[in-house]
Amino acid sequence: MQGPLINKTGKFINLLIRDRPALTLKIGDIVKAEVLDITSGNTVSIRLKNTVLKATTDIPLQKNETLMLRVEGRGNEIRLRLVGGGSESSETLKSSILSALDNLRGARLEAGEMGRLRSLIETLPGSVREVLPQLASLKKFFPQIEMLASGISKDLIESSGIFFESKLRLLTLRLITDDMLKQELQQKTMLNTGTEPDVEKGLARIIRDDLKGTLLSIKGALRDAGVIEQLIQNNIKPDNLNTAIDKLIKNIEFFQLQSRLNESLQVFIPLFWKDLRDGELIFRESCRGKPEERTYSCIVNLNLEGTGRIMAHILMQSGRFHIRFITENRAFVEALKEGLPVLEEQFKASGLKVGSISARHEEKADFSSAISEGLDIRV
Repeated sequence: MQGPLINKTGKFINLLIRDRPALTLKIGDIVKAEVLDITSGNTVSIRLKNTVLKATTDIPLQKNETLMLRVEGRGNEIRLRLVGGGSESSETLKSSILSALDNLRGARLEAGEMGRLRSLIETLPGSVREVLPQLASLKKFFPQIEMLASGISKDLIESSGIFFESKLRLLTLRLITDDMLKQELQQKTMLNTGTEPDVEKGLARIIRDDLKGTLLSIKGALRDAGVIEQLIQNNIKPDNLNTAIDKLIKNIEFFQLQSRLNESLQVFIPLFWKDLRDGELIFRESCRGKPEERTYSCIVNLNLEGTGRIMAHILMQSGRFHIRFITENRAFVEALKEGLPVLEEQFKASGLKVGSISARHEEKADFSSAISEGLDIRV
């Protein structure tokens, strides 16, 4: 039985590039590869960035192993340094995720509860904010609904907490490989180069610029005796604030697990809208066919005070948009039908072709359709 790959970190895999496939690799990149087959001797077949390639290595590998590799050379033969790896059966992983989701049952926050938690955090007095400076960072993670007019930014998604552990893992991998390179440099030059300040800066930046990281930082600070004393002096129960922060963390973890289970990306972004009970935006791109043949869709699910549930599905296929509305409110569906001609004209005025457009009433609009691919942004 082979030993763990972590014991083999630092060793090299040479990637053979003969037919020059469409593969972009930059020196310093950390990439994931899957061992597909052990062909002969020290030659293996691996899948790297959806491309199957031949590689040579003296590292004992096993079929279906996952490798984390750092690119350290380019040309006809690319040099990759092993920085980590591991394997876990899909059934075992699925079972673990389902068990964790069961423990997080009820963790998903609705808009009303999210609003109450936000109010609790924002109304804390200045003396508390002085001992908990991390609270000031939370505001940038709680955008108003008006920001949708300019779209969901990449930074907002990346800072939502969904990638927190991935950022830490990449930082660790970089530190491992950088340390190996520095050790080699020190042996050759006899120079001593420290890394601790860079480590601290990198970690601090990840925590500061990530919602989950910031929440975990606040949760850690709430164990400090001085912070607890300041809260009590301001008639704030430390347990109440700690519970609010913990609920936000668990809400993020719920979507992290859902993303892993469904092989999709489900992102928690706490957008605020006065009349919103609950809602979600789902963006999908089909992964089938040529790029020009793929379909793109946006699903907007809203549960509003007084109006009830509304579903809007916009599909772009073969250069045309197909738009469909479903609502539980009979009066609202009539208002939607009256506005459809205006909406169609707005599409045309923007140079967009409309294939079909409709609105209908349903007794129960179901938001629970499964997400199998694409980007799922929960609001």
